[in-house]
Amino acid sequence: MKKILFLSAFLCVQIFVHAQFNVGGNAILQFPQGDFKNISKFGYGGNASVGYTFDQRIDLSFVYTNYWYGESIGEFKLNSKTVEAKFFFLNGITRPYIGCGVGLFTEIFEGDSFPRQTENNWGVEPKIGALFDSKVLKKLFIDASLSWLRDDLTGRGPNAINLSVGLKYMIDFKKGNM
Repeated sequence: MKKILFLSAFLCVQIFVHAQFNVGGNAILQFPQGDFKNISKFGYGGNASVGYTFDQRIDLSFVYTNYWYGESIGEFKLNSKTVEAKFFFLNGITRPYIGCGVGLFTEIFEGDSFPRQTENNWGVEPKIGALFDSKVLKKLFIDASLSWLRDDLTGRGPNAINLSVGLKYMIDFKKGNM
């Protein structure tokens, strides 16, 4: 039992020594595709994320996103709670990546003449992007990405292309790097 505890503690220390917490936020422009264009021609939104980067290559984050669409007959909103994984190809001041988020998407439609309607679906959001050194703070990066959002995996829900720009700050707990 002592060997298992020692081995577990050793592995945890190794993971934390080569990892960083990160926090971020992005502004999003959304361009609906397919049948979703009938509901809205354009959307905008924002997200907040908190994550963990392993050995500068793999990032695992929890992301909360809201999208808004103004319509004449009512108001349509979409929010998502996703787990997102990214793989970074390079380390340094420019870090290109591929990633994918999977999670719960909630569609909300409200109108003057009918009650609020909500629908929950599982969705996916693959993306490509890059982190760029902000040159303001040592661990502050500009995060720019292009993604494809698919709200309902059965093909009925919103489908859109997202253009996102924001900031990501890496919190490094290694001695001398904070």
